[in-house]
Amino acid sequence: MTNKTSFGEYFDNQRDRIVKAMQNKNKQLNVEWMEEYEKRKEKEYNHRMSIKDPVNSITMKENE
Repeated sequence: MTNKTSFGEYFDNQRDRIVKAMQNKNKQLNVEWMEEYEKRKEKEYNHRMSIKDPVNSITMKENE
């Protein structure tokens, strides 16, 4: 159990609001980072697959 030093109700409430705002901001930043990370991984996967199995435009023209 942690004991917080009280600096009065006004300052305690202000500190609690700041802590909550920072936690929300950290959560928001983490969600944004994860979305970008997933996009990069998907792009990297698609790139690797295109190198592994490239499209051959010559055979595609012959099949038409």
